[in-house]
Amino acid sequence: MNGRDTHGMLALALSVANLPHFEAQDGISLTNTVVLAGLGHTPAAQVTNLVGLIDASTLARGSHLNINVLNRETL
Repeated sequence: MNGRDTHGMLALALSVANLPHFEAQDGISLTNTVVLAGLGHTPAAQVTNLVGLIDASTLARGSHLNINVLNRETL
């Protein structure tokens, strides 16, 4: 596990992507909610981190990823 993320949305998305999808009759969907600051301190970092999360999940053969990005006022 050296160098791997063991906590957070990336670890969760990669774990869900490894589930045996053929055993799930209705598919497997992962829904996460995060506040914008949880993705990074600058707008560029936020976009980069969100795209990286989606790319990593897709490359790991994740089938459905829903990420709700909210602000604290909405929560």
